[in-house]
Amino acid sequence: MFRHLGFTRETLRYYEEIGLLSPKRSQGSQYREFDLYDMSRLMSIDFYKKRGFSPVEMKGLLKETGTEGYDGLFQQQLDCLQEQIMRLEKIVS
Repeated sequence: MFRHLGFTRETLRYYEEIGLLSPKRSQGSQYREFDLYDMSRLMSIDFYKKRGFSPVEMKGLLKETGTEGYDGLFQQQLDCLQEQIMRLEKIVS
């Protein structure tokens, strides 16, 4: 199911290991059981990952409840990416 969304088992295990996900476990088999909350969280993680956020930064973003925190973190990321672009342009020139 998650393979269709672009997530491998290893990726899901990694996200769980570093605390980005906490899926429930079935009592009989100990398989991970992902609900809609987990799916939504995975989509958010994917969104942040594609924008260059580290796992630590993603944890902070996933904990945010107000837009002020998002604004600051996204501005920091934008500034960081702009600096990287400038450095790469200097290398190419």
